[in-house]
Amino acid sequence: MDSYFIKRKRISYPVRPFSKTFDTNVLYDLLFYPLLSVIWVRYTYHSKPRELMIRSLYFSVPMSLLQWALEKKTKLFNWKSWSVFHTFASINFTLFTIRGFVGLVRRMLPSQTLPAMAHRKEPVLPTHMMMSNSVDNSNPAQAYRH
Repeated sequence: MDSYFIKRKRISYPVRPFSKTFDTNVLYDLLFYPLLSVIWVRYTYHSKPRELMIRSLYFSVPMSLLQWALEKKTKLFNWKSWSVFHTFASINFTLFTIRGFVGLVRRMLPSQTLPAMAHRKEPVLPTHMMMSNSVDNSNPAQAYRH
């Protein structure tokens, strides 16, 4: 979404990694925001619509206020025809879009598949990646030995 608003000269990132290659802040766009999105989906996986709206504020309000403060105090980015309300709206739009895709996937997959995966504590591995029976899985030190 950043690229669209950068090209329209509403936001700029004067200080950013790989500035000769990217117009956006790649650390934010390719690392921080995707991680936040995963946390958001996990945090709201079983939420009802009203609870989802309230929980969205836990993410969008602090991020909007932090970006507002950083824009005022640093040169990490400049808002030209942009405000804290635009940031708030774009964060919520993105979070709800991501959550909508997850909800769509939940409806498309069989009901036995996703809930079991959502509550598992250990990672779900394909059968060809499972550990052999010769390893004692109750001993964590032995589980990672080759």
